[in-house]
Amino acid sequence: MGNCYVYIEQFTQTTPDPSRWARVLSNRETGVGSDGLVLVCPSDCADIKMRVFNPDGTEAEMCGNILRSIGLLAYTDGYVQKTDMTVETLAGLRRVWLILDDRGRVKNITGSVGAPDIRFVEQPVTLRGRTFPATSVSWGNPHTVSWLPPSEDLYAFPLHEYGPDMERHPLFPNRTNAQFAQVIDEKTLLMRTWERGTGETWACGLGCCTALVSGVLTGRCGDAVEVKQLGGSIHVKWDRMINDVTMTGPSKIVFRGEVSDDYDPEFPA
Repeated sequence: MGNCYVYIEQFTQTTPDPSRWARVLSNRETGVGSDGLVLVCPSDCADIKMRVFNPDGTEAEMCGNILRSIGLLAYTDGYVQKTDMTVETLAGLRRVWLILDDRGRVKNITGSVGAPDIRFVEQPVTLRGRTFPATSVSWGNPHTVSWLPPSEDLYAFPLHEYGPDMERHPLFPNRTNAQFAQVIDEKTLLMRTWERGTGETWACGLGCCTALVSGVLTGRCGDAVEVKQLGGSIHVKWDRMINDVTMTGPSKIVFRGEVSDDYDPEFPA
């Protein structure tokens, strides 16, 4: 969906200093180019474990699109041989279901991200002299969605200015992922994302979940919506009876490759 990551399996090899490799490989000029690095690891308490590193080298607690995509990779490469699996993350155990086509290939992926930890709802936050109604939710990592009026052109919105300001606002001592969204109708939202330690990405699964939770709590949308993003749509649902949010969408393996363990991006003058 344009939210791209480099995955390195840890079943047959180890990756010392993954923070460094996240910085090296995420670089779009001297590396592969990605929104971060993911280690695909064995787990003592789940079917598989994921570790997530942002392009700046910081480790993230969770990521919704990585959660779904690691389900695809684990099944496709045979690390997990079932379509209903558990994933260990720094935010706790999560669950993934795979939807297969008639040839046994993964067509769609649903991830359960659990109950939202709601920090505040519809709180006015002022950035650059403009005040936004904002909702902040933690899924193990923080996300904050700010609402724009339907009349505004979200694609023309200067996210590169407001995104970093929201990410580093004093309300968030550990920074936050910043979403800016608007309502199309009660079943459809539109959203752009500025990710903590990354910048703008074309999609964000947990951002979609945050927009849903905020929209439900403020009467903007129903409890099941399609969230349109630059890279495509995610379908999210909040089952309020059991207080669990799920997200469904596709994922693709783009390419496979190797990198030398002594690769140094510092080229001689």
